[in-house]
Amino acid sequence: MKKIFAMCVMSAFLFAACGGDDSSSASPDEPVSSSTEKKSSSSKKGDSGKSSSSAISADDIESGSLKDSRDGQKYKTVTIGEQIWMAENLNYETENSVCYKDKESNCDKYGRLYTWAEANEVCPDGFHLPTFLDWFMLIEDAGGLSEAGLALKSKSGWEDNGNGTDEYSFAALPAGAMNHDGKFDGEGKWAIFWGTEGILYSDTFIVNLISDLDEIDIINSSPEESFSVRCVKKIPSAKSSSSKAKSSSSKKSSSSSAKSSSSAKSSSSSVALAKACKSETEDKCVYGTLTDSRDKQTYKTVQIGDQWWMAENLNYEAEDSYCYDDTTEYCSKYGRLYSWAGAMDSVGMWSKNSMDCGYGKICNSTYPVRGVCPEGWHLPTRAEWNTLFDAVGGDSVAVTMLKSTSGWNDYDEKSSIGTDPYSFSALPAGFGNDFGNYIFEGKYAFFWSSTEYGHFYVYEVYLDNDGSAGVDKGGKEFAASVRCVKD
Repeated sequence: MKKIFAMCVMSAFLFAACGGDDSSSASPDEPVSSSTEKKSSSSKKGDSGKSSSSAISADDIESGSLKDSRDGQKYKTVTIGEQIWMAENLNYETENSVCYKDKESNCDKYGRLYTWAEANEVCPDGFHLPTFLDWFMLIEDAGGLSEAGLALKSKSGWEDNGNGTDEYSFAALPAGAMNHDGKFDGEGKWAIFWGTEGILYSDTFIVNLISDLDEIDIINSSPEESFSVRCVKKIPSAKSSSSKAKSSSSKKSSSSSAKSSSSAKSSSSSVALAKACKSETEDKCVYGTLTDSRDKQTYKTVQIGDQWWMAENLNYEAEDSYCYDDTTEYCSKYGRLYSWAGAMDSVGMWSKNSMDCGYGKICNSTYPVRGVCPEGWHLPTRAEWNTLFDAVGGDSVAVTMLKSTSGWNDYDEKSSIGTDPYSFSALPAGFGNDFGNYIFEGKYAFFWSSTEYGHFYVYEVYLDNDGSAGVDKGGKEFAASVRCVKD
């Protein structure tokens, strides 16, 4: 693993990157309103002549508007899945914001360019600068890193035959950028947006759409550069969607503070609520041990309801598996991170049930899928994960029921603290991908299922440090933890 998400080599500023040339608090008066106008999400062609396929249905696309009371400007908005995005670049004037090439007409056309510090404070009340996982959710919904650029770009204004299909009415415009020396470049070539809470060890990252490419780059950048801003808000009643990499601001649970194990509500499903078996003073859980014959590692197992689960993350060194940060001590602490193809054993090393599964492919798996799991165990299906969630009380309390009691940082509320009454002991191992690097250690746990959702997505389990948990779709291109369940 080398660099996360960057699909081309970038300099501190984008003028020398990816084909670019080297030339020298407010509150809205009105709430976001929604119209009945819908946009189809079927495959389309834009001016570029390239096709792009959507990952969400037409019912998830809805237009609206926002008025900023600070200056009276109105902006289009668009609801995409479970997020409401500004469908135009922010144009609120701040002390250090600028118009491209200092021309007021460019502010009217593209909105203003902001440094990162100002970008973090400039969104209208109720909206915020997108976190890494806000962007991640949008990109995944728009077809993934390799296709979302085409789907999110405007239908006109781009050079080099780079117009998009604008399938989601996001209408990303090639507004260019300004570097810390006041040099402008990139109009017609780049749409560059700020993000926060982001990549690796830096909060300052950017999302970059490029004129002649369908894909999107997400990379670190200097906070002194000036880029465009799109603000976002999560639909309050919506449950979190993705992988994805799902952030504290984009993935809040709608439940109240999680109840203790003894008072957890019964699941709405037909799965019986399992009896909590561990507290601070006693441990009555039913345990077992599993020795992996391949490398002789031994794992604790635990019975939860009618299922037997590994109570530790798998640490078998297989193809397409990694230690967080490429550091062995993290494997000892968290187990290994596996690509979905690696977790499914797509090369058929241990079974033929999921041969050739992976990113960009539809599997023809035979269940149960052993995958990378030890003999007699298998990679859980989406249904098996849901059974576990139901057995411990459902999504609203699963985050506290399944998380370990230590190792999680940045608690935002009491409901985020794990009580682990079933001894599942989920650890915040974070995730990575094969572009290179790792993120969210100490904050998120992600586990694979064997149930795919099309060519690019799969159902996965997430638990975060601010009170959210669920079984939802995520990108196949990432590397996540593996917990196996007994055949």
